[in-house]
Amino acid sequence: MHDGGREHGGGESGQASIEFVALLPLLLAAALVLLQLLVVGVSAWLASTAARDAARASALGTDPRRAAVTSLPAPFRRHLTVTTRAPSVHINLRIPTLTGIGLGSLSATASMESQR
Repeated sequence: MHDGGREHGGGESGQASIEFVALLPLLLAAALVLLQLLVVGVSAWLASTAARDAARASALGTDPRRAAVTSLPAPFRRHLTVTTRAPSVHINLRIPTLTGIGLGSLSATASMESQR
């Protein structure tokens, strides 16, 4: 019996499955890189926010380190340094990594005149 010129068999769909499986590690690596870039961007934003909060606390006469720590989510608090040289506060924040490969740190500085 003739079926209009189409051949029976799963050759093409089987090959597509093999190609997908071969591409899967590359797709996962690309997704991981994009996610890590997102973490770097969020880290930069959080470092800036923590620096502003710490500078505000310093200007008001309260603990700038505590202000910086409380403004950060838990994973970002572990490797935080806060240096105060009135009226400036400098924050150094290590970038959390998803792969175990160290990505370094980000820093931010903010200043605010004393409000006391």
